[in-house]
Amino acid sequence: MTTLPLLQIRNVSVWFPVAVAWQLRARRHVKAVDGVSLELDVGQTLGIVGESGCGKTTLARTIVGLERPTAGDVVFNRTGPRYSLVQMVFQDPLASLNPRMAVIDILTEGLLAHDLIRSGGVREAALGLLADVGMDADALLRYPHEFSGGQRQRIGIARALALKPALIVCDEAVSMLDVSVRVQILNLLRDLQARHGMAYLFIAHDLGVVRYIADRIAVMYMGQIVEQGPAEVVLRQPSHPYTMALRASAPDPFRKEQAPFVLAGDVPSPTDPPPGCRFHTRCPYVIDMCRSAKPPLEPVAARSAACVSAACWRKDELACGPLPATSMPAR
Repeated sequence: MTTLPLLQIRNVSVWFPVAVAWQLRARRHVKAVDGVSLELDVGQTLGIVGESGCGKTTLARTIVGLERPTAGDVVFNRTGPRYSLVQMVFQDPLASLNPRMAVIDILTEGLLAHDLIRSGGVREAALGLLADVGMDADALLRYPHEFSGGQRQRIGIARALALKPALIVCDEAVSMLDVSVRVQILNLLRDLQARHGMAYLFIAHDLGVVRYIADRIAVMYMGQIVEQGPAEVVLRQPSHPYTMALRASAPDPFRKEQAPFVLAGDVPSPTDPPPGCRFHTRCPYVIDMCRSAKPPLEPVAARSAACVSAACWRKDELACGPLPATSMPAR
């Protein structure tokens, strides 16, 4: 019997209309997410990486219901109200917490709103959530500004845990924290996953963070998935030029070889993406087909055992080793 994934994202697009100033009736669209399909299993962590503006956060907001898809479907293969399916941990731990509410109220607001506890059980529920994230009882009556950044993020995680979701979306959840605190929060997330069995959708810029916490990884460029597969395989042996560029740009004191290339040029306009492969305007391995035909996201022959897919006409060549550059866009 085949077990259905917890989450299925089926060809989801999220377009935002933009009015042209000199002709209000003519409307263009920012294609923030454009035809994305993904799956996430129970208890699994899926990392989403890519440059700023590639659509990661818009995709996350669509999954939790804060944005409505222009096309496609977000399907949870588990019954229950939305709050028990997915919760979110935000990037800024201070901005995401109500400064006028004490911790006890922040943690139990959702439980009371959905009649999951009685007023007499508020303190006990809040204490249990604090203990789950490694905080003491003396935090109950304090306010967000009285805590450090790491402590505030622990409170945000506890709030997400309160409604016992099957999936927690972490949108750059450690990017605003000190390096030492990042490790503590990542270890906490892994420990909570082992104890409670929830899945994570983990968005980050730091490839090292994603490599540490994610089981699988999806790489986004201009609203589309260009490569996906097991995190260790994709980041160690990327098959798409954009993934190679991300890997080369990440600091690595132990890497002896020089970066194969550095991206040149700017990201094209999301309201007018280039034809064919959207990466071809910056790709050093571009060929004529890249400029005219969109490559499908298909399995990479050399990575078939690891179930890696990439959207590149030259993915099978690139997976076998470095290629000579065919062109380099002007800087």
